[in-house]
Amino acid sequence: MSLSVCAVPAKVDWAESWWKPRFESKIKDSQNHKYNVVFFGDSIIHKYEDDGLKAWQLFSEYRSYLNLGFSGDMTEHLLWRIQNGALDYIQPQKIVIMIGTNNTGLRFDSVQDVFLGIQAVVKSIEIQKPQAQIILLGLLPRSRSHYHKFRIRNNEINAKLLQWSNNKQKIRYFDFSALFLRGNKTISKDVMPDALHLSEAGYTILTRALKPIIENES
Repeated sequence: MSLSVCAVPAKVDWAESWWKPRFESKIKDSQNHKYNVVFFGDSIIHKYEDDGLKAWQLFSEYRSYLNLGFSGDMTEHLLWRIQNGALDYIQPQKIVIMIGTNNTGLRFDSVQDVFLGIQAVVKSIEIQKPQAQIILLGLLPRSRSHYHKFRIRNNEINAKLLQWSNNKQKIRYFDFSALFLRGNKTISKDVMPDALHLSEAGYTILTRALKPIIENES
């Protein structure tokens, strides 16, 4: 599919120099390799290539994983990627999605708008890759206080995703929020130094939760 089907959604200035080159590089990579599992997301997925590299290596060597996380992405950026070639050359068995926290933090979109964006992403993938199982992840908690509007908004989005995904055959929904919270619902700097992005320890928690889900053959 041509990259010129539609204009790339507006990105902040710091992303313009690398976002499209990364996108084009990932497509070339997918033309040359067979991938069983694809990860879609924003910086939390993207940084599996950095802070999360050791945790990434915990996934089974018997499967081939493609990281399609892009820092700064919101739901519309991910939708554009899916509609403009991200999946054209691969037939993954499982597709992991975590997107939407930037819609909360960068623009404070409404719950309904973020939900509809995630829903559009999932439906676009279902149309292109009907054979794939979709592993939809809830948004991780953000901000130190559970009273912060960002934390509340992400929780509200997750509740809507849970309700929507119930009884959908090809979608498995998981909310791992509790794994990153202490008893008083605060976030330890050991797992999320900035109360948003994961540390190496945070990625280990996420990977250990995802590994049996991805590697289950059902």
